[in-house]
Amino acid sequence: MIRTDLLAAILLAMSGSLFSQTVVERWHPVDLSFESSESYRNPFQDVELSAVFRGPGGETLTIPGFYNGGHVWKVRFSPTSTGEWTYTTSSKDPQLNSVTGSIICIANGRGNVHGRLLVDELNTRHFKYEDGTRFFLMGCEINWLALIDMGDPDLNITKEIIELYAANGFNTVLFNAYANDTTWKAGKTEKYDWGPPQLHPWAGTPSNFEYSRLNTAYWDHFDRVMDCLLENGMVAYLYFRVYNKLVDWPEKGSLNDELYFSYIVSRYQAYPNVIWSFSKESYYEPDHDYISKMLSLVDSKDAYQRLITTHDDNGKGIDFAFDGDYGDILDFYTDQTQFDIYNNSLEDYSRKEWPVTNMEPGYQGGNDGTNTYGGPVRNSSPEDLLKRIYNVKMAGAYAAYYYTWHAWDVVRTREKPDKLVCYKYLTDFFRGTKWYELAPSDALLTGTGNHCLAKAGSEYIVYLGNGGSTTLTIEGAESRFRGTWMNTWTGEKREEENVLVGSKEYTSPWKRDPSILWIRER
Repeated sequence: MIRTDLLAAILLAMSGSLFSQTVVERWHPVDLSFESSESYRNPFQDVELSAVFRGPGGETLTIPGFYNGGHVWKVRFSPTSTGEWTYTTSSKDPQLNSVTGSIICIANGRGNVHGRLLVDELNTRHFKYEDGTRFFLMGCEINWLALIDMGDPDLNITKEIIELYAANGFNTVLFNAYANDTTWKAGKTEKYDWGPPQLHPWAGTPSNFEYSRLNTAYWDHFDRVMDCLLENGMVAYLYFRVYNKLVDWPEKGSLNDELYFSYIVSRYQAYPNVIWSFSKESYYEPDHDYISKMLSLVDSKDAYQRLITTHDDNGKGIDFAFDGDYGDILDFYTDQTQFDIYNNSLEDYSRKEWPVTNMEPGYQGGNDGTNTYGGPVRNSSPEDLLKRIYNVKMAGAYAAYYYTWHAWDVVRTREKPDKLVCYKYLTDFFRGTKWYELAPSDALLTGTGNHCLAKAGSEYIVYLGNGGSTTLTIEGAESRFRGTWMNTWTGEKREEENVLVGSKEYTSPWKRDPSILWIRER
């Protein structure tokens, strides 16, 4: 059944002079296509197109367009407020220049679309959406996501894996704009080995790319992946580059390199669910000026000012994001510390008042005990990785999950990782709290491996990584409190019957199982 507001807008658009108007929901991308009969040696470089959009209340957005093959250029736009938007194009091509039109923006009707992702101005260590919805980031690394379903316009396999993670509490996918292959699974090693991919972002072949021309078939497929993520309420944490996946990139900082970055920003900035990340493991790039230049380019091209970060690693003593070379361009910090997880996350949290993420705290091996890299599983059973991620959360930071048979070119898409449901328990638990008001407060409790988030006198989250007991001190409170335990491994909940102001010992109902206790005012 068509919604009444959509029907009214369609009828309005069909009446009289408004017949040519486009109707779109708020925050939803719409493609405006423009054609020119002119022929160009290289339309990717020889012609630029942009459009100025003017909306309700005087809001103005200047959106760069992109060439999409044949004689077609596009401007992709998502309106940020309801009402009528008008646009005027600008280009040196007379047929693309001074084209005008209007768009009717109606209310967003999709419950998992909330507008632009922002840093919360009132709780600057956390995120929220443009419509005020809180965002508890829970990521998963599927770096080959855009490369696993080429040739299938319906993205049947892609949809399955996105829906799997969405159903288990995840709301962010980390993936590459492009990667070619891995050294540990070079070539087509098995049915589910998706590298090298069938399509590539540039014209030519991996051994002879024509970097001055993009391959629009590749980006048409990428569009469908982005649409699928938006439909499932998933944020696209998108890496422009990756340094150890056998890609011959354009010369750093060249016009061809700028074309690649600019094309991605022009084509995907209209998606409200995108985060820009310079690179996976950006410590591979020693030229800080280059990182700063490319992130500045991204920032200048993006009319919507989507969040910007890059995947760093303070465990290697790099800390580019804090050294002044490009930290002022970033909106939040991404780390991948895998040792002394809690203390390293807490150190990151303490250094600057912005959101902190550890997007690679460990690696969960396959259900069969194998590892995509070969050899023994590196440091994380399902139990161990879950503990690591809880430790990141208890340091006031956010985390991502890494299943070795989903993370890189061998993606066993129909293999459900053991204990994946534990992350639904985790996210459901935290989203029921006021986690965004709480700060790391281990001084309030006792015991090794135990951690506390608190807003003193109001709300407390206590994590017992090894089960057992802890003594928690609640001070400065006049209210009565209630408590709820959750077994992080099974999701079982039990009420804590006796919560007292002052110091009191609390014992997990499950003895040695990792447990979490939520104490709040009645």
